[in-house]
Amino acid sequence: MAVTPPANAFVAVARKVYNPVGFTKGYNFVLFFIFAGAMTGFSLARLQYLALDRSCESGGSESPLDCYYYTEGSLDRAGIIIHLAGILPAALLACVQFVPVIRRTFVLFHRINGYLVILLSLVSTAGAFMLARHAVGGWMDVQIGVGVLSIAFVLSLGLAWYNVKRLQIEQHRAWMLRAWFYHPDCEAYFSHQDPNKAVLVSATMDGNGSNATAILSMNFGAAFWLAFTLHAVGVEIYLRLTPAEANRLRNVSYQRQLEAGMKIPGRAGLTADRIGDSARWEPENVQDSPESTEAEK
Repeated sequence: MAVTPPANAFVAVARKVYNPVGFTKGYNFVLFFIFAGAMTGFSLARLQYLALDRSCESGGSESPLDCYYYTEGSLDRAGIIIHLAGILPAALLACVQFVPVIRRTFVLFHRINGYLVILLSLVSTAGAFMLARHAVGGWMDVQIGVGVLSIAFVLSLGLAWYNVKRLQIEQHRAWMLRAWFYHPDCEAYFSHQDPNKAVLVSATMDGNGSNATAILSMNFGAAFWLAFTLHAVGVEIYLRLTPAEANRLRNVSYQRQLEAGMKIPGRAGLTADRIGDSARWEPENVQDSPESTEAEK
């Protein structure tokens, strides 16, 4: 593939940064740097909460209401520890999965790491269900939100796994992106720790720590659903803005499925032209193979 000459000196310097890690387009690297960088920083900052007792005690009168339920031997305590111990390392490892040079050069590591991410994600989701009844006050909108997010997260991971097993790479990419974009603020169970957090705090909020906890508990459900909606819409916008990458990966899928002897190569996974009424996709610069034509009959 021909390499486009850099438009200016800045682009030339930038390419020296993102080309070695596998990125060929600057905008892809910028998006990765913003979103993966934010998730990495957030996950590293939340690791301190694995020391549960110290995190609760450090809050003083403003410690989370949830800490009331995190007593030794309680279901909620087990749930929060399982959730954090699963989702935080899973998020860090997921960021590694999206580095192109890892996917292309260290294929075995990418596969093993991917299975580990899925396993940790499932464990963390089980922990979330264990503590949902009391999380952030146990309001119904929060419990439903945890359920909806968990189902969307696990379903997306499952579809990503199915598509990669069928060598449908572009669908694997899409569902993995959806799964990790759906994952909003993991600070849900400690969100009262900082009463000055602007997204949740009313500008007129007064009173002591207990009042702050009550007010924040009542508003968290709305903030949760708003965050989930923004993330869900955001990932669909990103997928619609990167059709060239999806098409490139579909051509890769076609070649791999053809080499694996699969029927209807290019459409072995969950694609719209296989399960819906979309126009049939055709590989670029490749005529219908005998295998594909025979499978259609």
